[in-house]
Amino acid sequence: MATDGRTTVGSLASLPPGWLRVAVACGAGAALLGLGITRVGLAVAGVSPGDSAVARWMVGGPISGLEGSVWFLFDAHWIRMRTGPGLSNLVVSGHPLIQSDAALWPLRFVPLSFGLGAATAVRYLGIDDPLTGAVTGVSATLGYLPAMLALWWVSRVPLTRHATDGTAPISDGDGIPVSEAAGVTAGPDLALTLALVTGLGVTLGYLAGAAATVATGE
Repeated sequence: MATDGRTTVGSLASLPPGWLRVAVACGAGAALLGLGITRVGLAVAGVSPGDSAVARWMVGGPISGLEGSVWFLFDAHWIRMRTGPGLSNLVVSGHPLIQSDAALWPLRFVPLSFGLGAATAVRYLGIDDPLTGAVTGVSATLGYLPAMLALWWVSRVPLTRHATDGTAPISDGDGIPVSEAAGVTAGPDLALTLALVTGLGVTLGYLAGAAATVATGE
């Protein structure tokens, strides 16, 4: 930090050893914390994550508890479910999962877990400079985004999972031939995931980093 009390770009050179490793770990931990909170919220509300109406509508039957929980986690980030790639004339966006059950509205605050993760990194490192803290908070995105993308990957559900007699029972209609659904999956929208999670990480990371360091009284 500058001797006159002002924060300068040069003060970033005082980043403590291991700051990036800690920030990334806290970011990844925040994503897993969000998933855990989502599971708890679903259990308290008595909602089965793998047997939601949107899952039955999109893939023709229930999905696993983990896959369903991840779907609800992404829905808490306002990321909708859709099929793709392929089937351009049959791409559908799932109804928001949380809005279908009033008891789940508190899950809309789950994304704030990232802010907690960023603030934890700042406090753990003992950073007392707002700009340095903000950089640390933003750096937590490097852990949060890959973790969310990993969850996105494991939550992709093949449209052929519940296929019978050569037909994949997707959507509200009579389904489509398995040959058309082969290789196509349903799950969180990837493009929106990249855009929103990155933006959320940068914004909350900056705010959490700045707020946590200002709280030190420096």
